[in-house]
Amino acid sequence: MNKLSLLLAIQPLALTLMLDGCSPNKPKEKTPKDAILVKEETGSDTTYVYDSIGGNIIFTIHSGTQIESAPTENPEWNEMAVTVSISNQEANANEIAEGETLTNKDDEEIGVITKTQTFWDKDKNGEAPCGILRGFIKKSDIDPNSILENILRQKCSSKTQRTLSSMEEIINNYNFVNYQFDSLLANLDFYKEEYQDLNEMEEYILEDSWLSDPGSDRLSLLFLQDYLIAIVHKRPMEIANTVKFSLPGKREMIVFPNIDTSLSDKLVKFKTEFYTSFFD
Repeated sequence: MNKLSLLLAIQPLALTLMLDGCSPNKPKEKTPKDAILVKEETGSDTTYVYDSIGGNIIFTIHSGTQIESAPTENPEWNEMAVTVSISNQEANANEIAEGETLTNKDDEEIGVITKTQTFWDKDKNGEAPCGILRGFIKKSDIDPNSILENILRQKCSSKTQRTLSSMEEIINNYNFVNYQFDSLLANLDFYKEEYQDLNEMEEYILEDSWLSDPGSDRLSLLFLQDYLIAIVHKRPMEIANTVKFSLPGKREMIVFPNIDTSLSDKLVKFKTEFYTSFFD
């Protein structure tokens, strides 16, 4: 199977932009204290958003504001986007003026525009139009407990939590897609008999944000007989008492101690070959 055919066989997950939250008349739901946060949130009382790394401030947002972000080449900065409610006039003009207050879909104040902004994208959704503003923020302004990689690190710190059943909430809430290894292997040009031991694995993939690398994988969770044995990741992630391997495309594979060396070696070799031939 060629790369194009494989792309068609493994369709990327539809991008669920923050515009999904613009629907009118949607009741506001309270988040339980022990619930897993599905959106990143700002943690600082006031987060300053810049037009570039270390550039000019273009707007501010308050603590607890839901955002989406992606790392940049500078480890101290993230690219970010936030969805705001806008008037029909602002939607038609494609801009929101300096000094205007920013509100969310629940009409709560979430920040202030300090320099007139145009929208990266917008949705003229009847009586509830909304738009996406983009910029750059310091990574320290993001609540670390709302970052998925940190949520997984905390979850994986306990061996009893590293099972498919215990991670079901994360998989469902973040819309991970399940790929069967046996079906995947059967359709690869480079499939070799040595990879048969991988047939019984289950892989759940989360695509990356549209901010950084749309259509590519951000995270991959690999299970064998209900137990998490490895994580492939592109964003910074550290888990204690694991072994880490480098993969193509600045990816890394974290391997847990419940997998034998021969199997982990095959998995690393397969993933290296897969990413080299398919993505790079």
